[in-house]
Amino acid sequence: MCGSDYQAAIPACLNVPSSTGQNAWYWGQATRVTSSETPVGGLTNGRLYYVYKAGSSNSGEANTNLLALKPAPVLIQGAPANPRALTLNQGSGATTFSYPILHAHNMAWLTLDPSGAENWTNGTARVTHEILPSFTSAEKTYWEETGTVISMNLAQTGLGVGPSWSLGFLNYHPLGRLNVFGTAAAGPAPDIGLITEYAAQAFIRGNPADWTMARLFTLGTTHYAAGAMLNEATGRIPALNNGPPTGPAGNGIGAPYSELGTPWLKSLGETVQALEDVPVTGVDYRYGFWGSTNGTYISHEPSFDSLTYLVFGSRDYLDLIYLHSNRAGYLLTWGPEDNVRDNVLDGNHYWGLFLNCCQTRGSAWAYHRSLHRLHPQWGAASGEH
Repeated sequence: MCGSDYQAAIPACLNVPSSTGQNAWYWGQATRVTSSETPVGGLTNGRLYYVYKAGSSNSGEANTNLLALKPAPVLIQGAPANPRALTLNQGSGATTFSYPILHAHNMAWLTLDPSGAENWTNGTARVTHEILPSFTSAEKTYWEETGTVISMNLAQTGLGVGPSWSLGFLNYHPLGRLNVFGTAAAGPAPDIGLITEYAAQAFIRGNPADWTMARLFTLGTTHYAAGAMLNEATGRIPALNNGPPTGPAGNGIGAPYSELGTPWLKSLGETVQALEDVPVTGVDYRYGFWGSTNGTYISHEPSFDSLTYLVFGSRDYLDLIYLHSNRAGYLLTWGPEDNVRDNVLDGNHYWGLFLNCCQTRGSAWAYHRSLHRLHPQWGAASGEH
């Protein structure tokens, strides 16, 4: 029985015994179906489908082998009942599921194994290795008193923030959802505090499993809707800053910094978007499994950075800070007009405006991300103030 999840009844699913642990099929995983005769479950031979974690939606980690399939990657717009791919048809012959990586538009991924541990070398091959912190109480207090980490009650008990099995999974996979809630929907979300609840719990308790959850959450940065917007010419982040204002009192239109070059674009709306309605009618493919209507609003941006770069110091995590900051810039477009980044009032052109937009929390995120873009250490060293 596949049962029902928080969205709807799941009419049919596959039992894949090998889908467990680090080999578990993951949310949003692409798979191509091939069959010697008639594919199982009414599937179409040769086409791509996308994994929906039917078992974990109902009973947590215990049934990660129960999998539903959807014909489109937008997993958060309805359970497999709408639109669904699987039926109860048994098919005939042998059905094979291959494992391609679907690289969604304006997303990216790091070449890490399912643990998300750092890549190292033993001199001849790639290996993975974890170096986890073990802070004493005195060290935690010092970090807080110096402003390095946001103040937290270190004596808290009863902590137990874990992955929401109805939404994600605790492995790192290319363009997988990981343990990110990541939508603007109502309900509990450990994502959107000054730091994530995962990071706060890891700092307070310090368990290896806690640090793993905090690290995996950060690794979801580029998987988030439009999380990786790179300059095609350089492979790096495009210039968004149009330079300092010119003229007395700061009025004027400014000009691009010569070091950065001409700004690439102003907002998400000016990027080249993915096709819609292809191949499934009624599906928006622009933001992969997140869709275009969930999680993109800046007031509900996950706090991906949190303490991860501060604690682990990897260049990967620094790049993720840059990418996250870059994305926040796209969400708050240029003006001049109200509710955007700049405006003209009484003949003066004001820049860097963030306080009149997208809820108070969204304004704070936009301001904070602008500091990240200029001084990435501020975000890590200030504990997301």
